[in-house]
Amino acid sequence: MDANKRAVGDAIKFLKHHHGSPKILVKQIRNLGDTLHLTPIIHHYRLKFPNAAIAFVVGQWYHNVHEHNPHINGLFLADHNATPQQRLALWPLVHNAKGIDIKVIASIFPFGEVHSRNKWCHETIADQYLYNGGIPDCRPAGGRKLIVKVTDHDRKFASGVLGRKGVEKLVVFEFVSYSKPPVWNKNKFALLARELKKHNIACATIAAAQEPLINGTIDLRGITWRQTVATLSQSIAMVGVGSGLTMLAAAATPQPRIIELGIANSVSMKGCGYAPSISIQSPTVEKVKRHILEVAG
Repeated sequence: MDANKRAVGDAIKFLKHHHGSPKILVKQIRNLGDTLHLTPIIHHYRLKFPNAAIAFVVGQWYHNVHEHNPHINGLFLADHNATPQQRLALWPLVHNAKGIDIKVIASIFPFGEVHSRNKWCHETIADQYLYNGGIPDCRPAGGRKLIVKVTDHDRKFASGVLGRKGVEKLVVFEFVSYSKPPVWNKNKFALLARELKKHNIACATIAAAQEPLINGTIDLRGITWRQTVATLSQSIAMVGVGSGLTMLAAAATPQPRIIELGIANSVSMKGCGYAPSISIQSPTVEKVKRHILEVAG
């Protein structure tokens, strides 16, 4: 049995032996942002059924962001690099599972036909996930709050980074080189960093370890997702392109000012109801700098 089928099988076995009721199985293996879309759904079911047993099957690369979620009873790790065929092979295993009361397999693309018949319910990306999660009115109990619980260790890490650098005001850049095409190249971000430095505002690059470092920024590539959230909670702003890292900014408490470059309203943090955000179409360095200086005071 491969790692994915084993993870689903272990989750089913866990739920069957758990005393909680109803028994709820949630599966989302790929993509950080996609797994975060599920946190309002999980919160919804926890509020609706306080004694529920909730198991979440998630890709192992993303477990760090969910492992302290108080609404999840069991976290089961699958291969986040699973092929589409391997992921689709899990559907029958979940669908045919006996003794599971609610099964949530949230995804956009496999539900294209459902969406075409129910256009009223998916004005945003978030609506699509919430509908697929079995909440057709798209208004989950508890609202559209993205949940990432950081630890004292994570907060200490973030404070240590800022303390060592002598940073009082920090802006975080999310540069995703694989976006097609990148809204901004590295040089644009580097120019913004130089402009903000004139105002005693430091900048940092937060990304996966293999992503490039933006010149003139603090290197925070490769830190854990929870450390990212803790750092974002101590930042005044994040400049992002709408990937899972931007969603981590929406999960931070307090939230930084979220500035999204070239993001359509239907997929922006504000449009999805996750956090206030500024979506700048055809962004320039001057426009973005102006918004950051406003929040910097």
